[in-house]
Amino acid sequence: MDTETFLKTNIVKELTGQGFSDSLADSCANKAIEYYKKTAKFSGGAYMECANYAGMLASQMSIGIKFKQVRAKRSQRKKRPQEAWDF
Repeated sequence: MDTETFLKTNIVKELTGQGFSDSLADSCANKAIEYYKKTAKFSGGAYMECANYAGMLASQMSIGIKFKQVRAKRSQRKKRPQEAWDF
């Protein structure tokens, strides 16, 4: 699976999961792939930038459905055990 098919399938999954129609999700994913090809550098990662771009387009084209931005999943840093501080 190359990068473009990975981005397209995951963007379509994300948009349909948020309630957009399949045809709208597919067309917005295609426009996001064009955006990916034009843009040389991504600040927050290629998937997040393209998914947010496609979501912005989809929410502009549909009435009543608002896109929730894709955010990176963060995990909390594990605390050190108390024994680590005993010298």
